[in-house]
Amino acid sequence: MKKMLYCMHIGWNWIKQRPHFIAEKLANEYELTVISDYNYRVKRTSTKNEKVKIVNFYKIPKIDTLKHLSEINIMLRNWFYSAYIRKIKPDCVYVMTPYAVKCIPNWYKGTLIYDCMDDMISFDDSSTQRDKILRDESDLIDRAEIVFVSSENLKEKLKNRYSSSNNKKYVLVRNGYSGIEPKLNEKTPCCEKSRHILCYFGTIASWLNFEYIQKSLEDFDSIEYLLIGPKQAGVQVPKHDRIKYMGPVAHDDLYENVKDADAFIMPFVLNDLIMSVDPVKLYEYINFRKNIICVEYPEVERFSDFVYFYKDYESYANAIKEVIASDKIKFSIEKQNAFLALNTWEVRAKTIAKVINNELECKNTAKQDEN
Repeated sequence: MKKMLYCMHIGWNWIKQRPHFIAEKLANEYELTVISDYNYRVKRTSTKNEKVKIVNFYKIPKIDTLKHLSEINIMLRNWFYSAYIRKIKPDCVYVMTPYAVKCIPNWYKGTLIYDCMDDMISFDDSSTQRDKILRDESDLIDRAEIVFVSSENLKEKLKNRYSSSNNKKYVLVRNGYSGIEPKLNEKTPCCEKSRHILCYFGTIASWLNFEYIQKSLEDFDSIEYLLIGPKQAGVQVPKHDRIKYMGPVAHDDLYENVKDADAFIMPFVLNDLIMSVDPVKLYEYINFRKNIICVEYPEVERFSDFVYFYKDYESYANAIKEVIASDKIKFSIEKQNAFLALNTWEVRAKTIAKVINNELECKNTAKQDEN
């Protein structure tokens, strides 16, 4: 079995996201060691997987944005990554952030893989930080043999941004859902309720449209919001007696916490970051079988059979009216099952493994020809 060093830029104890799901599935294909940035603020929310060996990297907190101190964590990470590459001698190293390029030693001659989940420069408004990300990402893409991207828009952005790169190395691997979960009945008795619960789970961040949420609470006396997930630094959930914020929960406990919701929402403010997002939560929402309200943009148009889209507040309010007035789910069980069968993390991991194995085989063949 080939060896893989899988370097996560978020903690294994963070809410379960693409890196966690892919790692769990790739552990069936490779002898997998995960280096995870330990998150000091969050209790464990990811499930333990016996096939995945987790090694925590304990960086010094709160110094990454400080000009003269941030290099300390880079040096520590460089030493840590180098030590594990020497220790396990991986056939491939899998990274998920541009910053990792400085931490993979130049003497490593195995296969380097970059999984680009988001448009990284859109996370930071600082021109200095953006320039740094651009330089690092350009170096990483030049050095990597494979670049996985999570959306078509992101793929096109990277190809245009780094025009000198080999475009054949870009491979689209969308997000997915985590497997079989309890399903709700075909009908939900929302007409019997005095309040209708609209639920969001995921990171509570600056891209949430709290303006629409607050205005809808003024316009609809019968709705309340349930928000689940960790808060981005500096983001405050509005105080309202019909907004319930739970904080993060373990992924295995998620369904139990959302089963009484009447609909799921994805109330995002459209910006450069969101335009490149293939939302994991839409897959999970479909799997949990409830009506869904989502902001419309090109990357999610393929979910049209499952989602009530909106473009402005008026259409957002109309979507709310639609879901609270009906006791029927927009999509059938047959359509749900057909979609989910094609969009599991296992399917995604098999695609990833096939691409990686082809690359490893080509490199091995080239070495044999040289000899």
